Amino acid sequence: MKTLDFKPVKRCGRCNHLISQRLTECPYCKGKSFLTHKNQIVAEEPVNLTMPKMELTARQKKIGVGLLALAAVIFGIVSLTQYILDSRALNKSILEPLSESVLEKQAQKDEHFSSFYDQVSTIREALKTPEDQKKYESVTYKQLKEFLIYYSDNFYCEKVEKDARKQFDETVLAPLQPQINGLKEKWEKYIEDHDVSKFLTVEVIPSGFSDDWYYYYPAFYFKITEPKGTLKDCSVDLECYDHYDNIDSYNSITGIDLEIMKRCNSKENRRYGNMCSSNFWDNYEYRPVVRSVTLKNGTTISEKDIENVPETVKNYIEDPNEQTQERLIVDQIDPQFKGADHYIYQIIQADLKEKDPICYELVDRVNNGSSWTSIPRGFKTISDF
Repeated sequence: MKTLDFKPVKRCGRCNHLISQRLTECPYCKGKSFLTHKNQIVAEEPVNLTMPKMELTARQKKIGVGLLALAAVIFGIVSLTQYILDSRALNKSILEPLSESVLEKQAQKDEHFSSFYDQVSTIREALKTPEDQKKYESVTYKQLKEFLIYYSDNFYCEKVEKDARKQFDETVLAPLQPQINGLKEKWEKYIEDHDVSKFLTVEVIPSGFSDDWYYYYPAFYFKITEPKGTLKDCSVDLECYDHYDNIDSYNSITGIDLEIMKRCNSKENRRYGNMCSSNFWDNYEYRPVVRSVTLKNGTTISEKDIENVPETVKNYIEDPNEQTQERLIVDQIDPQFKGADHYIYQIIQADLKEKDPICYELVDRVNNGSSWTSIPRGFKTISDF
């Protein structure tokens, strides 16, 4: 809240302004004619302390406007001069190093300029031959800097990659999907039909040792199951493993047929291993592996049948991912097929070449060269061919 200052005042007889009682001259009209009637009451009235407005003459206004215009022109000239100097510096060929003073000025205006200049120096070092220098001498700092905004920008490059990936999935991969699914279903059924473990399961039941008190041969018998019906014959190996899961091929037993297993099917009809060891069952075990089965109709199904499944198909069935899928396509559908990374990289190349062909060629050459230094990429997809 504004506080009013009350003081004894009197009124000027010429301009009628209220002035302080102690003044002998009116500050407004410079007169000395005051009301002096003996009955005049000297009152305390609020004093308006606001300064009187200054009115400029037309000439003064014209001069002021002129001074402002002159200041604006001077500022514009200074700015234009600085812009021209900056443009001259950045419009130089990248083959021409910048002076320390120019580098310092640019670094003050752009915090990333020093790292950019380091990249330019890397490029300049790669251009050793006269042919290279002649080819790329027209590339300016400004031109390269503008190109690297795209080349090194993560947000921009991620968008290009994302759009390219979507295009690849829709135009390249989708038409091949029915063939991929058909191959997968065909060979999955083949694997299931030729899985020998579905026709025969074998258990080895430990049963002490041989009856000979001097020779401790491990004794065991078989328990077999034929889930899909009675078989005509089979071939089973008993692999001998120690308790560290190391196979002992010398003491393994191979080529056991169906007749032997059906005969050695109880404690009374045991079979013996070929290792003489009183602690065999403490240190070893037999693991049955069905190698083949022969059906009643004479058809033989062997574990080796699985070798007929193409390796690329088998890998895709066991671990379906982008890499195994691409190898399956090349091996089984289209030998000329190029995967997603190749496709996306080609799109990125085309997009960046459109921005500036010579800058792209120059930067890509440096990044694909033998130098340990490189220009940062904004895109993740890298060509490996």
